[in-house]
Amino acid sequence: MANWFSVWFSLIIGVRLVFTGSRPVEFLSSFLWAIQRERIGLQKVVNVLHGLQETLEAGMVPDENHWLSLRELPEPWQTLLCDGLEELRASGASLLPTIRRIRALAKEQSTALLEAQARSSQAWVQALACGLLVPVFGAFLYAFLPGMKDHAAGWLMACVAGLLMACVAMLWLVSMAARARWGGLLPEQRSWFLAVNCTGERLLGLIRAGHPADIAWQRSCEPLARDEPKLASLWGSSVWSDSQSSESRGSRGSAAQIVSVGSALRRAIQVSLMEGTPCVERIEGGLEALKQDFKVSVERELSLLGTRALKPLFFCVAPSVLGQLVVALYFCWGGVVGGFYEG
Repeated sequence: MANWFSVWFSLIIGVRLVFTGSRPVEFLSSFLWAIQRERIGLQKVVNVLHGLQETLEAGMVPDENHWLSLRELPEPWQTLLCDGLEELRASGASLLPTIRRIRALAKEQSTALLEAQARSSQAWVQALACGLLVPVFGAFLYAFLPGMKDHAAGWLMACVAGLLMACVAMLWLVSMAARARWGGLLPEQRSWFLAVNCTGERLLGLIRAGHPADIAWQRSCEPLARDEPKLASLWGSSVWSDSQSSESRGSRGSAAQIVSVGSALRRAIQVSLMEGTPCVERIEGGLEALKQDFKVSVERELSLLGTRALKPLFFCVAPSVLGQLVVALYFCWGGVVGGFYEG
């Protein structure tokens, strides 16, 4: 049994290393501690912003250590927060509203991560069961069926093939659980939600500092074009540009919500410029609506995860187990028939 487990575990690591080229220690760390590492990073963001907020609320000027602590935050918080707060600081804008809202966002994400982790635990258990079922079943058949030891090489090849399918099912389930936690966003899109909120807060800060809304939009989109060029191209760099490209219209789910919030913010600024009315409340409402819509998307994806998790079981695990059973019966039948003729 220990040999089967070692073969299974080594096979998973080998497949991952072949396709990603990462080191074994890095792979094990990301595989076992990804969610825990994300929680620790969010807590660090909350603590750093809380220290900055308390310093500003006390009427004191933050020292250099406070600003250096921002550069020690995990990505993408480090890049987005450092650039945004430094730009607002250089523009003479008030930092307190931005820090309060981003700190609240980090706390909400930490709470949502805990809830999503609890609700996606079933998929993680199913992934572990997929990885263990094939080697356990193979060891059971090898130990209790007669004549299996005479076909050790062939049985090993059959078990390796079953393990490959089980590993595919396991990685499939883990990928589905991770995607459900992000509301269906693809891996390259998961930084969009934070980038949009930081861009919106930079826009609000520049408008409060006295910049015209259209100029504030253009300055806010410049860092977005550097950090998230695909999202920036879908949004458009000008308030009067039309970003409804075929790619933006083809977006679905949470990605479509993030793309559409850019149009909502542009329309708020356009109405403000034409009517001469403030647009801060409209922008704040658009950002808050995005948070609520994203939360609903995550809830929907997590509720569907239990049903979608059956696909890897039917397409990968069940065929591998049935294949092992057929091969084992074939070897046993060959041994019995061969023994009969020899007798």
